Amino acid sequence: MRLLELQSFMRERVSSSLSLKELAAFTGLTPQHFATRYKAETGYPHMRHFLQMKMEAACRLLDSTGHSIKFIAANLGYLDPLYFSRMFRQIVGLSPSQYRESQRG
Repeated sequence: MRLLELQSFMRERVSSSLSLKELAAFTGLTPQHFATRYKAETGYPHMRHFLQMKMEAACRLLDSTGHSIKFIAANLGYLDPLYFSRMFRQIVGLSPSQYRESQRG
């Protein structure tokens, strides 16, 4: 499995959702083999990494734009901005608005 190519593929699709089946197909592996191998090579599950990529993109948008959190959530494929905020807090440790405020100081 070419990890850098796969991670590039994931970053290009950060504004949508990716299934295990899609990721496995990209690598030519079965879904189970892909999931096992990804975790073995990186130390964490593939979806955890994809969520991290989404939140990194959210941080960039919060830092560089004045877009609303609802807009940023939608831009990253989240239909529910509250769910996006919960996921953001889980990964970043702050709510999106707290993060944005902390970057302004």
